Amino acid sequence: MKNFGKYKIAQLEDKEITSDTYIINAIEDLKRDVRFIRNQSLNDKEDIIRRSIRNQNRMTTEISEKEKAFFRKSVQDFIKENNLSLRPKEISIDLPMIITELEKSVELRNIAGDPDTFRLLVEENIY
Repeated sequence: MKNFGKYKIAQLEDKEITSDTYIINAIEDLKRDVRFIRNQSLNDKEDIIRRSIRNQNRMTTEISEKEKAFFRKSVQDFIKENNLSLRPKEISIDLPMIITELEKSVELRNIAGDPDTFRLLVEENIY
């Protein structure tokens, strides 16, 4: 070991605290974490809303009524063919599968142009 020069062994310090202090510190940590999560959640929601508005504005100007009607019919036909429930809770569970299956259609993908608009069109025609 002398080839490596001087070294220092670290020592751990033991510190006793009361249960009240421990609980107060734990509560403060939890409060800080909840604030962080709440702020993250609000930022994510704002981003989603901004993207949704941008996509809706673009969608209304770029997608013709004929294309919207074709998309609507495709979504409704898929729901009928697969005997899916239109109850909001159940349709929310099936939504990722519905989007994945409908994305297999090149024509529907071309109408939407991008994944966010595709999802928006599907949701618009389901709810």
